[in-house]
Amino acid sequence: MGITLTPIRPALGLVTGGEYQPFTIYAEQPGAIFSAGDFLQVYTTGTITYPTPAGSLIAFQPTSAPTVNVAGSASSGEPQKTLFAWYTLIGAGGVGVIESQPYEIGPIVNAAGFNATVEVPADGNYPAAATHFALYVGTLPGQQWLQVATTALGSAATIPAYPLTNNTGVNRCANDPASGIVGYAAYDAGSGYAQREGDILGAGVNWRALFGVDQSLSGNQALLEQYMAAVVKLQNVPVTISLLQPWAFQTGTAGIVYSAAFGVFYLDTTQSNGIFSIQRPYGGLYGPYNPTGVQTGNVYQPVTGIFIGGLA
Repeated sequence: MGITLTPIRPALGLVTGGEYQPFTIYAEQPGAIFSAGDFLQVYTTGTITYPTPAGSLIAFQPTSAPTVNVAGSASSGEPQKTLFAWYTLIGAGGVGVIESQPYEIGPIVNAAGFNATVEVPADGNYPAAATHFALYVGTLPGQQWLQVATTALGSAATIPAYPLTNNTGVNRCANDPASGIVGYAAYDAGSGYAQREGDILGAGVNWRALFGVDQSLSGNQALLEQYMAAVVKLQNVPVTISLLQPWAFQTGTAGIVYSAAFGVFYLDTTQSNGIFSIQRPYGGLYGPYNPTGVQTGNVYQPVTGIFIGGLA
C-alpha cells in the first residue's frame, strides 16, 4: 500500500548526448506570474504592432520632445511602474500607411494611482502630411507595442492601464497544453541580475546582463538579458515530475497540469494531450522524494521521462 507524497518541482536531467542544458531568453509578459520549474508558453494579449515607417514620412525622423505628464489621468489602483515609449508621426491612413521613423521618448515612471499621458507638439518643421501621432509603449527598451493608434498633434494620448492593452511574452503555461511550450523556467518571474551578489536592482545600480555585459537603461537595445526570463529548452531532456495516479509500474503518456495548492506541475494520465512519455520511477532508495521507497500505490510518485510533444 502506497502513501501520498508531496509533489516535487519538476527537475531536469542532462540533454541526451550533451553536458549542459541549452537555454534561451524570452521577454516576460507584463504582469507574468511563474516560478522556477514552471513550464512556459508565449502569450499575446491584443494585437502586436511595431512601428512601420511608410509612405511620404518613411524617412522622416521627428526631433521634437513630447510633454510627458506622469499624473495625467487618474486610475484607481494603478501601480507605479517603468515603461518605455516611442512615438511616430502619422498621416492619412494611419500607422503603416504614412508613418515616420520612431522617436524614442525613453523611460516613463507614472505616479501611483495615475496613467501617464504623452503630448506631441504640432511642430512647424513637420511635413504637412504629419497630422497625428501614434504611441508605442512596452516594458523593455526596443520592445514597444502600439497602444494608442492615433492622436492629433497638440493633444495628449493616455498610456493604457498596466499590463497595457497590447502585450506579449512568456508566462506559466495552461493546463493540458497540446503545443507551444517554449521550455522550463530557470528562475521566478521578475528575477534580475545584479552586478554582484547582494546588489539590489534599482535606481543607481550598475546593471549587468546575464552574460556579464553591462547594459544601459536607455537606448535601443537588441537584447537586455537581465530583464528577461531564462528558459531551458526541453527537447530530448529527461524530466522528473510527480504522477497523480497511484504508482503501478505503469508507462505510457500523460498530460501536464498545474497545482495551485502545491505550486508545481504534475502528470495526469487522464488528460487529453499525452505529451509526456513516462519511462521509469525516480530512484528506488529512500530519500526526501520517496520516504518509503518506490512502492505500488504511491500517489504523486516522481517519475522520469521525456516530452514527446507539445514543445515549441
